[in-house]
Amino acid sequence: MTRLIQKMTETMRFLPILILILTNLISCLNQNGGSFFLPKNLPLMIIDTEGNSRIKGTFLDVDGDGVPDGIDTDSDSTIDLLVSDTNGDNVLDSIDKNGDGIQDYFLCNRWNHYSSWTGSDCGGNPLAFIDSDSDGIAEGFDTDNDYSINDPILKRIREDNVSPNVSITSANQPGTYGNAQDVTLSCRDDVGAASILYTTDGSDPSFSPLHGKYSNAPSVSFKIAEGGNGSYVLKYVCRDLSGNVSVLRSGTYVLDTTIPVINATLSSSHVSNSSGAIHSSSVTWNTNIGSKFTIRDGASDCGSGTEIRRGTASVGTPQSFPIFSNTNFSGEGQKTFSIFAYVDLNANGVCEPSLDRVGSFHFLVTRDDTAPTITPAPGAGSYGTLTNVGFSCSDSSSGCDKIVFLKSVNSDPTDPSIRALDGTIERGTQYSGTTIETEDNAHTKIKVIARDLAGNVTSVRLYEYVVDLATPQITVNSNRRYVSAEDGSISWQSDRSGDYTVRLGGGDCSTGTTLHSGTIAAGGSDTVTTVLNSSLSEGDNTIRICVTSAINVGNTTVTVTKDQTTPTSSIVSPTSVGPFPVGTGFTASCADTGGSGCDQILYTLDGSAPGFHADGSIRNGTLYAGTVTLNTAGTISLKTISKDKSGNVSSVVSQTVNIGPPPSPKGIVVASGNTKVLVSFLPVSGATSYKVYYSTSSGVSTSSASVSGTRSPIPVTGLSNGTLAYFAVTAIHNGGESPLSPIRSTSPTTSIPGTTSALHVDISGSVGQGADSGQTPSAVIDPISKKLLIATQNGSNSNKPSLFRCNLNGTSCQHFDVSSGQGANSGLNPSIGIDEIGGKVLIATTNQSNSSRPSLFRCNLDGTSCEHKDISAGSGASSGFRPKLLVDIVNSKILVVTVDFSFSNSLSLFRCDLDGTSCVRTQIFAATGTQDFNISRKSLSAELDYVNGKLVAIAGTNSSPWKHYYYNCNLDGTGCFSLDFSGGASYLERVSPYLVLDPISGKWIQVAFGANAGNGYTFQQSNLDGSSLTSTNVNASNLPTSAGEMYRLVLQNDIVNGKILAVWAGNGFQNQVGRLNPNGSIASFRTNESAGQGFNSTSDYSAVLDGFNGKLLILTWNKSSTTSANGTLSLFIL
Repeated sequence: MTRLIQKMTETMRFLPILILILTNLISCLNQNGGSFFLPKNLPLMIIDTEGNSRIKGTFLDVDGDGVPDGIDTDSDSTIDLLVSDTNGDNVLDSIDKNGDGIQDYFLCNRWNHYSSWTGSDCGGNPLAFIDSDSDGIAEGFDTDNDYSINDPILKRIREDNVSPNVSITSANQPGTYGNAQDVTLSCRDDVGAASILYTTDGSDPSFSPLHGKYSNAPSVSFKIAEGGNGSYVLKYVCRDLSGNVSVLRSGTYVLDTTIPVINATLSSSHVSNSSGAIHSSSVTWNTNIGSKFTIRDGASDCGSGTEIRRGTASVGTPQSFPIFSNTNFSGEGQKTFSIFAYVDLNANGVCEPSLDRVGSFHFLVTRDDTAPTITPAPGAGSYGTLTNVGFSCSDSSSGCDKIVFLKSVNSDPTDPSIRALDGTIERGTQYSGTTIETEDNAHTKIKVIARDLAGNVTSVRLYEYVVDLATPQITVNSNRRYVSAEDGSISWQSDRSGDYTVRLGGGDCSTGTTLHSGTIAAGGSDTVTTVLNSSLSEGDNTIRICVTSAINVGNTTVTVTKDQTTPTSSIVSPTSVGPFPVGTGFTASCADTGGSGCDQILYTLDGSAPGFHADGSIRNGTLYAGTVTLNTAGTISLKTISKDKSGNVSSVVSQTVNIGPPPSPKGIVVASGNTKVLVSFLPVSGATSYKVYYSTSSGVSTSSASVSGTRSPIPVTGLSNGTLAYFAVTAIHNGGESPLSPIRSTSPTTSIPGTTSALHVDISGSVGQGADSGQTPSAVIDPISKKLLIATQNGSNSNKPSLFRCNLNGTSCQHFDVSSGQGANSGLNPSIGIDEIGGKVLIATTNQSNSSRPSLFRCNLDGTSCEHKDISAGSGASSGFRPKLLVDIVNSKILVVTVDFSFSNSLSLFRCDLDGTSCVRTQIFAATGTQDFNISRKSLSAELDYVNGKLVAIAGTNSSPWKHYYYNCNLDGTGCFSLDFSGGASYLERVSPYLVLDPISGKWIQVAFGANAGNGYTFQQSNLDGSSLTSTNVNASNLPTSAGEMYRLVLQNDIVNGKILAVWAGNGFQNQVGRLNPNGSIASFRTNESAGQGFNSTSDYSAVLDGFNGKLLILTWNKSSTTSANGTLSLFIL
């Protein structure tokens, strides 16, 4: 394709004068009757380097025979180059630049238009005539398309002022002969012979005006003495290409048909003494009359020279003799050998030139021991254009016979071979003059051998042509631009084949560190080069890809940045929890000092950790593209992570923010007082204030009347006693006001809890439960349905858990076996709570049927659809004693604290989802010391500190000195610490302290029995973190004096009336109720409130405050009606 385009380009360069050429051709045809020969002085188109196709020469027909003899290149009307038709097809095809008769260049005829080329048949390279000094006259030729003169022959011709030499070069020099003779004239010149002119009639030949017979150099052969007996005077002269004319020379040939005529043939005019060459030449001859003969070397007549042989020849009888290179020659050179046949007129046996009638035949034999010379055109080397190669052979003695070659690309060809003796080609192709094509981006190797006419054969010559038309262009299709610990990878192609190197650093393809090398084909699939990470330095690394084609070197560079420094993610805004209004913008940023630069930032808004896969793809999160508008109200956990371009990943950065209104408050509890209601609620994170909306109709809205406050509880006053009112709470901060909480209702009342005589209700009997159905009761009020819910260890049902559901006055009770398929003793020590979110009642027990591990029984609030959950989370046997169930409705978790006998009687926390799944056990270790171990199984009280997000517990040791300890942990059981709350006192063995939160003062209140002195109790207060503990010993009556009299003390906070209600069993296990002032002193005291039930009516008990009706509800294991250890469930209302 490249050569086709090249030839088309050359053809197009001829277009400017095609009209001129066609016009001349038409004229030629009209004038010559259609003859193909060119008329005299027709312009010749010469290829030039200027690209304007100017006329650079003119054909000259010197002898007027209608055939051009040469080319005039300098407009002086003389031939500068000889032309000829070598194959007789009437089309000129050859240029002889120096008149030696050897074809040097070629003429190409296209569309009857001639141009000059280095190869035959319009092949090879354009032969460009170069006018380097711009004087309008070319000085030489460009043969390889490099726009410079390779052959300065035209300049040499112009500078030649030495005349040529002309001579008779045939053996038959002037003399007397019996028949017409073939004579050869030759013209020799140091630069270039041009023309020979001769006459045979004795007249002087002349070039101007032209007189004589004309021929181009180097020689001309013709017959003389064809006109019969007589003398013929030959005169001859020659002219060189510069116009210099030789000396006029002459000679006389005499024809005498009466003397013998010799006919002879020569097997070879050339011999050689070289091995394998033609060592001898055989001469065969005869004569037309019987005669004697003498054969002589170097004779001018039959009496001179050296006689080689003599004898008698019969008419027509062939004679022969050999001429040897070693015996007939002393060295290289040319000799004239002569055969003289004579009529011996005086019969003396000796040829006497002046007497005898002598006929002669002369022939030349040349000894040539020197092999010919091969000349390539152009010479071997490197070329930037497609270069076609021609070869010429020169031999100054015998003359060249043939050239034979073999070609190969990118490898050495086999040696060509010629049989020296007869010229048979044994291996190779005979060079015919058609140039040999080279190939692009390749080493074309040509081996050549030549033979001369004497049989001398050259040694094999190797000519290498490196052709490279273009510099390789390298295309990088992909590059792993940034790396951390992985290797670099470059995918690339080259448009030219060659050898390649991949280098690290350096300024060119000869410097830097070589990482890879090899060969590459043009185009095709990508070459993937791996750059080992270990070879790279931190920062930018320049990788150079070099491709060397046959000559040219192309290269390109890519940069690979090694960055092993992790980027830094940051949350620019918001930078605090807030709250912030809806529409606040979240802005993240990434900084990278490792050099590759930040690539991607991911973020999440749901608290999950954003992250990338190992391949850099997104595992979790959203791609950050700019400021993110936070349009959803709520607490949002912002998390960001960044990746730099090398794949290094930052750590996760987090920020919790509150957007928009806070969530509605949870845990709404209403407590009635005289013309007032206290509304309690759990704190909302970030809230700065709260509002209680109320109405006497159920449709509470933000248009209803309201009371504001900054903390729970908020009192609503000025209400009418006995009139039902409805209440809902909102939380407020900078983000706005939350939606309304769930609505609670109650009626203000003058009733004050714990101030009236007790009313007894037999709950077990009302629902037909047995005599031992009321063990270890635990009670809670459902604030939605205003129902009293009591869980017991039902001894009448194999100690399985039971649920009793009643109105707050103890009527309309229902009983439910909630054991859900669990076995006997599965309901020990129940602890009850309410899941307001899921609408469930929850009961935690010590499940002895499961090796005393903790269990959870979960039912609808109406006691239906119960299910059992093993919440032991893989803990050991006896890990679930004295469970205390807490419902964390803020975080939607169940917390069950137990005395864990599987681990040295320590405290354990079982934390589960609200449905009892995904439980995790955490052992509560505060610090080293005995307070972490040996906890009494009867001694545990625990509450939630929602203000600080803490779990707080009070527990006593199981051995002397019977101390109480305060435990403070995170809600997941971690980060615990403990404090000695004994204040140096010793308490009754296995007597449980009780813990209650006073939301008014923001203090923990604890009451325990068994002070060192007298009958009294210890009243303690502390900050929520356990600090600033104060202890007050208070004397009271009917207090237990030994461990055997009680196991539990229950506190309830009557915040409406500013009192702490303490309930314990005394004076033979009857209800004792103390109304305590905030300092722990007794404001009022009611003894033996057994409503006629008597002793043992309060063997085990719990209490709840009925804020709806202003009543204290005491649930007991009532054993007053039996002498056994059995007891029913009783309710005391006062």
